[in-house]
Amino acid sequence: MALVVGVISVAILSSTNTSSTVYFSGFLIYFSIIALFLFTLIIIVDCYAMFAIKTSTYHSLLMALCIMVCCLLSEDYLSLLDLSSAYGTVSNIVQYGVYTLFLAIVVILFDFSYKLGMSKKRKLSYFAVCVLSFVLFAALYRVKLHILAYCLGLAMTVELSYYTSHNPNVHCFNSHSFRPTQFITFALSGLILTNTIYSSGFVENYPFGTTSFYLFTSTLVYAFIYFSFIRKTTKRDLANAQYRAKYEQVKSGMLQAQIKPHFVFNVLLSIKNLYHSDTELGDEAIDLFSKHLRAQVEAAGADMVPFEKELDTIRVFTDLENIRQDKELNLIFDIEYSDFQIPALSLQTFIENAIKYSRISEKEDGYIRISSRCENGEILLEISDNGVGFDPSEIRDTSYGIRNSVERFRLLTGVTPEIISSPGNGTSIMIRFNKSSSEKHHENNNS
Repeated sequence: MALVVGVISVAILSSTNTSSTVYFSGFLIYFSIIALFLFTLIIIVDCYAMFAIKTSTYHSLLMALCIMVCCLLSEDYLSLLDLSSAYGTVSNIVQYGVYTLFLAIVVILFDFSYKLGMSKKRKLSYFAVCVLSFVLFAALYRVKLHILAYCLGLAMTVELSYYTSHNPNVHCFNSHSFRPTQFITFALSGLILTNTIYSSGFVENYPFGTTSFYLFTSTLVYAFIYFSFIRKTTKRDLANAQYRAKYEQVKSGMLQAQIKPHFVFNVLLSIKNLYHSDTELGDEAIDLFSKHLRAQVEAAGADMVPFEKELDTIRVFTDLENIRQDKELNLIFDIEYSDFQIPALSLQTFIENAIKYSRISEKEDGYIRISSRCENGEILLEISDNGVGFDPSEIRDTSYGIRNSVERFRLLTGVTPEIISSPGNGTSIMIRFNKSSSEKHHENNNS
C-alpha cells in the first residue's frame, strides 16, 4: 500500500498542474514544514534514546536520518528553496545513494533485532545488491533508464521482507516493530519511485505534496513504535516490580516459618539433657544445631541452592528431630540424579509437615522417602510418606510453610509442586523440572 501510493499519485496528478497550484498556494507548504518539524522531533527522540536505552536504537536513528535526507532532496523541498533546476541531477543520485544505504541498515536491523540467524553469504548478497543498484542508477541516469536500477533495489527489498516474515526463528507477524518498520521501508520506496518516475521523464508534472505525505505518515509510524515500546517496557517493569514484591513477601514468610521458637527451645532442652548423660553426644548435638542455624541464616541471602546442599540441610534437621524423638525417623534417600538447583529450604517444610502430621512414628514401617531421577530430559523430585494422609483441599490459610514453599517454587522455577494425598493413603509431593531449563538456571546462578 505504501509503495503504490507513489504510482497512484503520479498517475492522477501528473496530467495536471493542480498539485503545483495547491502546493505553492500555501496550504501544502505549511503542511510540509509541519511534517518536517515533527520528523525532526522524532530524530531528537531517537538521539536521546540511543544514549539512554543503548540497544538497537542507533539503527532507528540512522534510518530516520536517511529518511530525512531523502525527503529534503525530493522535488517538494528543493522547489521550496528554488534549488530544483540547479541541483536536480546531483540530488537525485545522492538521494538514491542514501536510499540504498537505508536498505543496508534495514538488513542489519532485521538480522540484529529479530535474531534471524542470517548467513554471511545472504547478508553480503543484500549489501552487494544495494551497491550494484546505486552504481547502475548513477550509470543509467543520463539515458533515463535508471528506473531499472530502482527495480533491482525494490526486488531485494521485497525478498528481504519475505525472508524475514517467513523466518522460523522469529514470529514477526506478532511483532510491534517489524510491521511498522516494514511499512516505513516501503513508504520510502514509494517516495523514491515517485522521484524516479519523474526524473526518468515518464511524467511532466511532479505530484507536489507526496514527500510531505510520506514524511508525515512515517512520523506517525515512528510514534507508534515508540508508544508500543514504552508501553511494553512499562508493562514489563511493572511485572518485575510485582514479582519482586511478591517474592520478598514469600521469602519473609519462609524465614518466619523456619524460625520456630518452640523447636529451638525443645532442641536446647534436649541438648541440656544429653550433657547430663553423655558429654560427647551433647557436643555432637551442638554441632548439628549450629549447622541448622547457619543454614537458616544463609537461606536469607540465597534464592537457589544445589539439591545436594538442600539434602545436607534436611539430614541435619532430621538428626536434630531424632534427638527429640523417642523413635528414630526412617528417612530414605533414593537419589539417582542431583545436578540441579531448588529454592533454599524449600523441602524442609514438606519434611517437617510429614514428621508432624503423618504419624509415621506410630507405625513400625513408617518412613519418609526423598527420591530424584531424570527421565527423557525431565527431572522428577518426590517426597513421599506412608502416613495417614489428608485432603489437600483442606490445607488451611494458616499453613504458611506449605503455601510459601509452593509459591517460592512457582516464582523461582516456574514449577508448581503437586500435592497428592488422601486420608489413609499417605502423601506424595511431586515436583517436575525440565532439565535444560534447570541447567540454564544453574549456569546463570554460577555466573
